[in-house]
Amino acid sequence: MKQYFICLIFVMFSFGILNADATLSVESLYSKMKESQSRLYPKGFEAELEGEMVNKQISTIPSNKYVKGRSGVKLIFKFSQNQKPSFRLQNVDSFYRNMFSIFEGVLETTGLYAVVGVNKNYKDFMKVFNIKDAMYKSGYVEAVAFGDGDDSNYSVVYKINKETFFVEEASYFLKSKKIYEVSIEYTEVGGYIVPKTIFYKSMDGEINSDISFMNVQIFK
Repeated sequence: MKQYFICLIFVMFSFGILNADATLSVESLYSKMKESQSRLYPKGFEAELEGEMVNKQISTIPSNKYVKGRSGVKLIFKFSQNQKPSFRLQNVDSFYRNMFSIFEGVLETTGLYAVVGVNKNYKDFMKVFNIKDAMYKSGYVEAVAFGDGDDSNYSVVYKINKETFFVEEASYFLKSKKIYEVSIEYTEVGGYIVPKTIFYKSMDGEINSDISFMNVQIFK
């Protein structure tokens, strides 16, 4: 009887009836993300970014620096595969047009365009993300990136859709304490997948906001 039981367990694991975490090499994960995102993302797209975080920053600009009044100010995000994305503020004095460029680094760490942006190969990707562990979970892939040097106490746990290989969630830790998390919703436009909304939430309650991608234009 014991032998039959052991055999049954083996078969159930083999056919995925029982779920067991399976490791995935980081290079294999990168390849799967690269193939899928290169195909499902458009070659380029442009969107207007809206949200409380955006509005708060814009409100710091003196009103006499608006070209067409406050209602005419728009933050435009432009993305092209294998290039650095841009954040450009429209209808403001030239001094303020690039004030959102700091968002680039913040957005990159979410994994939104980790493998189809300026990180053109595996080596470039690892310089930014330094992923040490990756494994299949129930319904998704989990990857853990660690900081180094002065940031060695920080880590990020990514939740990646195992069908599309798009990052859906990033949880940021200081040592073993979660400090904030980001979740990403996607939508389909013109047969391609593009981000819809990014939600930010800090564990101390100080930040609880989102950024929406509006009026998306696809470049084929």
